[in-house]
Parts: sequence; C-alpha cells; structure tokens
Amino acid sequence: MIQEPGADNGLYRRLILLALPIMAANLLQTLYNLADTFFLGRLGKEAVSAPSIAFNMIFFLVVFGTGFSSAGTTLISQAKGRGMIRRWISMSGRPSVSCCWSRR
Repeated sequence: MIQEPGADNGLYRRLILLALPIMAANLLQTLYNLADTFFLGRLGKEAVSAPSIAFNMIFFLVVFGTGFSSAGTTLISQAKGRGMIRRWISMSGRPSVSCCWSRR
C-alpha cells in the first residue's frame, strides 16, 4: 500500500507518547538535582562543588559504557541478520566486550 507523502498515520502522536516518559524522567532528575543543590548549599561551597566534580567522572564512565553497549548491539544485530547463529549467541552474552572483537 502506497502512502501519500503528507500522511503521517499518527506518527506525531506515537512520538509524543514515546517521549512523555523520557520528559518526565528528565523533569524528576532536574528536581532531584535542585533539591540536592539546595541542601548541599547549606553546608558550604565545598559541599556544592563535590557532586559537580564527581558527576564529570561518572559521566565519563557512562559515555564509554553507552558507546560499548551501542556497538555491541549493532554487532549482535548484524550477526543475526547475516544468519551467523553461533556468533550471534556468543556475542549476546557479552555486548560490551563483543565490540572489541569486531575486526575478525
């Protein structure tokens, strides 16, 4: 069935429904950070700066973890799509490590 270029078939509604939980989570995280800063501000400058420094280190680790996970998911999908069942099964158990062996 060929669709008209302007027909969205409820795409925007589905995108909004998908985005609402993400927006709610971001709002809650922001409120948490505001409350955290408020109470740490009562303790002094050093108390407010400590989470800021720690967040950078944690964010650095999260970025690498997300990158390895995304790469592993891509490799698993490619192996499954090519019908390489053994490789797909072996990589499914270790997506963060499998991206390191992608040059085989």
